[in-house]
Amino acid sequence: YSSIAIDDSGNFVICWYDERDSEYDIYVQRYNSSGTAEGSNFKVNDDTISAYQDNPSIAVDVSGNFVICWCDYRNGNYDIYAQRYNSSGIAEDSNFKVNDDTDNESQYYPSIAIDDSGNFVICWEDERNGDSDSDIYAQRYNNNGTVYGNNFRVTATSYKYQYKSDVALWNNRIYNTWYSNYAEGTSWDIWANVLDWDNPVGIFDEDNNIKLPNSFILMQNYPNPFNPSTSIRYELAENSYITLKIYSINGELVKTLVHKEQSAGYYDIIWNGENESGEASPSGIYFYRLETDKNCEIKKAILLK
Repeated sequence: YSSIAIDDSGNFVICWYDERDSEYDIYVQRYNSSGTAEGSNFKVNDDTISAYQDNPSIAVDVSGNFVICWCDYRNGNYDIYAQRYNSSGIAEDSNFKVNDDTDNESQYYPSIAIDDSGNFVICWEDERNGDSDSDIYAQRYNNNGTVYGNNFRVTATSYKYQYKSDVALWNNRIYNTWYSNYAEGTSWDIWANVLDWDNPVGIFDEDNNIKLPNSFILMQNYPNPFNPSTSIRYELAENSYITLKIYSINGELVKTLVHKEQSAGYYDIIWNGENESGEASPSGIYFYRLETDKNCEIKKAILLK
């Protein structure tokens, strides 16, 4: 039960659970991009009692800051705990409990993902709805370690067994997968979904169908500033003929990204920084305008080379 993560410079960190002190603890070792150890092994869990800690998972951001989560028995039942570190391997504050249930039900097998901004999400198997069923729950955190919202259920239904989830975080979307015997008569299957970072319970209903947006929304592009490409997301509450166009700071049309009828739903369009002729646009401030039959909104994007 080891886990590894790497930053944009090739430095990497490995964590594992370790019985060197006659009890299971979480240990970690940092390495530079050449594979040379930086410092020695060090223990992650800061409890002062004899308790099992196991099944660690680690994520590293682009700057080398990292977060480790694990399964922890310090409270007499299994909970999910985590610890943040800066890029030098110095702990940020102390261990913190991730699951927010008030019962003595158990949580197992955590997984963690982090984005380029340092925001992170932890998911795990959770028995809070009864040990005859297990569900996948998750918790979001901002890049300063503050909790974002409450624990939320990843799986669309609370029925039968959902085990050993894994998670990825990209472009304000949470990508989840797990295995489950939820579907009658098919034994164990691999399931997955994609949830919105800001509204992770708002995309899917109880039948695992996509919920349609209830309003017209144009999101801020991500990343911003960007080079060479950026993502523009928007939501349509009803079918509409839409245009999405890029303009220079002088109001000149640079690129038409969308010009067609679209159904109600969620959209994610990539602008690669090119103009209508396929040439690369220069650095500068641009505006993107989304217009439908009834709505119009404009936001600013910065191309920085």
